[in-house]
Amino acid sequence: LVYPMPTWAQRDCLNLSPCGSTISSTGALSTPYAGTCDADGTCGCKDGQVSVGIGQSAACHSVPEVDMNYIPNSLLVMGYLFFGISA
Repeated sequence: LVYPMPTWAQRDCLNLSPCGSTISSTGALSTPYAGTCDADGTCGCKDGQVSVGIGQSAACHSVPEVDMNYIPNSLLVMGYLFFGISA
């Protein structure tokens, strides 16, 4: 008997979600979505990962860094050049 009893969300996280996956014998996490289940049923993730879901759907996802600058550098240089000539 465990006291205090874990919440249902935490139990679901530990037993049913990818977050509750066990660590293999090499020390690596068995899935890329694994982390540690918190008391509220969310997944505690490593740096660079975001916790998504609660309970049964709790998982850690990596958020790739995206370059939101869609203008190529050559076009920027040309724009600066034209701006400099016109001024």
